[in-house]
Amino acid sequence: MKTLYVMKGMLFCYIVTVCSPFLLSKENPEAQLILQALSIPKKANAYVFKIILDKDQETEYQESFNIIEPIISTEARKSRKKDNIVELVDDEVENIDSALKVEGHGKLNAQDFEYLRYYKTYLAWKKAVFNVIYIVTSKPTKSGPVKILGALTAYKSPMNAESYFEKKGLYSRKQLDSMQWNGMFPGTITSHFENTIARMDAEDITILPTKPSRKQMDESERIHLINAVALGLKDVDMYHIPTQHFEKVLSALVPPSPSMSKQANLSKKKEIIMEAIEEGEADIPSYLKANGGGSMNLNDHEFAKYYSMLLKYEGEKFQSAFIATKRNAKTTQIIGLLVGSGCIIPSTECLENVNKVYLPKEILSVGVGTDKIFLIDYLTNIMLDKSCQKIYP
Repeated sequence: MKTLYVMKGMLFCYIVTVCSPFLLSKENPEAQLILQALSIPKKANAYVFKIILDKDQETEYQESFNIIEPIISTEARKSRKKDNIVELVDDEVENIDSALKVEGHGKLNAQDFEYLRYYKTYLAWKKAVFNVIYIVTSKPTKSGPVKILGALTAYKSPMNAESYFEKKGLYSRKQLDSMQWNGMFPGTITSHFENTIARMDAEDITILPTKPSRKQMDESERIHLINAVALGLKDVDMYHIPTQHFEKVLSALVPPSPSMSKQANLSKKKEIIMEAIEEGEADIPSYLKANGGGSMNLNDHEFAKYYSMLLKYEGEKFQSAFIATKRNAKTTQIIGLLVGSGCIIPSTECLENVNKVYLPKEILSVGVGTDKIFLIDYLTNIMLDKSCQKIYP
């Protein structure tokens, strides 16, 4: 009888283990919204992939989709009615020329018209900017690449990860075929999407639970390393990088501090711009208006760019670094470089202040010092010569 119960138990475990993904999977509302937006019926058995763009990817994708920030001309810069034009356009006033006369600012001259054209182009660019892209495909097969059916660009607030997207642009397969990818490995946007999905660089969100991209799996590995001590992991060793080697590691990974341009320094709205950026506001001009800061001029835009770069620099700068290696490996196998705030006395407590993890593949091509030895090789060398102090376990 006991044997029967054991067999039943084993059968139950098998069913739960093997079949639970199918039993628990269900439609993803986010994917269904994308299919509806592209008018693709459920019976098409289409798949939806999602890419959340980082800053570098945003630049590549915007350029490839011909969403390029306009450059102000010399004539437009000479306009003396910039602030008045910005305010009227933002208030959706149709006849700018008449409105300026009523307000006592005179007629629009050639320079003003040039600035008006620039500012309207700038707003159109800003309205089209996206940071998420959804790709709809046929069902993936092992025999060849998926068939791209269409794509949707969207914007999602970084401050509200749970919010749904704000739709920006819809693209058919025909349109994607006619567009060129301007990043690495040039070709059509269609072929770029096919390669992206083949490399698992997009999250499959067709059903729940979703299937993570390589980027998301890397993030899981980072979390694994950050929590190594808290979880008492037995497959990881941690070493503190001493001062004489730390400075070289820091200079290899963090660029010099940005400098403020003369134009940015002329901004008279520095404090409110800093406040908006620090609070994560995506639409800084609207934030300024809502909080009594008025409209942004060119000096203000330059200062906003500078301060964003400064915060990025401050965010990347670190005061301590640690090497994570695979325990009991036959040779030194580095699995991560952890960086964080100050560490006066090297100990496991220092690992509580880690705020970023570099995986080996991210530092493979980073050079160190004037001889430009690769960072991963440099770290391996200082491990082999016993320069680093072991702090865990």
